[in-house]
Amino acid sequence: LGAASFFEGIDYPDRLLEMVILTRLPFDAPEAAITKARYERLQAAGRDPFTEDALPRATLRLRQSFGRLIRTETDRGIFVVLDPRFITTRYGRKMQKSLPNIKPMTLPLTDMPGYIKMWLDRA
Repeated sequence: LGAASFFEGIDYPDRLLEMVILTRLPFDAPEAAITKARYERLQAAGRDPFTEDALPRATLRLRQSFGRLIRTETDRGIFVVLDPRFITTRYGRKMQKSLPNIKPMTLPLTDMPGYIKMWLDRA
């Protein structure tokens, strides 16, 4: 499980990292003062804070967290996003498309441990 600091500046070589689990999409907290200020500035200019600020920032963090797992062409791993918005919203599907060379799948939580073990054992 990764915290916000996990998204950038860390390299786990070889097979030290085999799985990343995101419990939620990495959007900024909307109540944070800096976030509010950015949103207010965009709104005052007649622009949409979600599509012009929140979504690009969250997509970048998502790609950075994926990048912790897959650093080279030979790396492999499991990237799990538990936030249902990742598959149920248009912006979630757009975020999926930003990830390189993935095979998305949806599994019930109860099936995940067995599938993950099977996938990791194949390595």
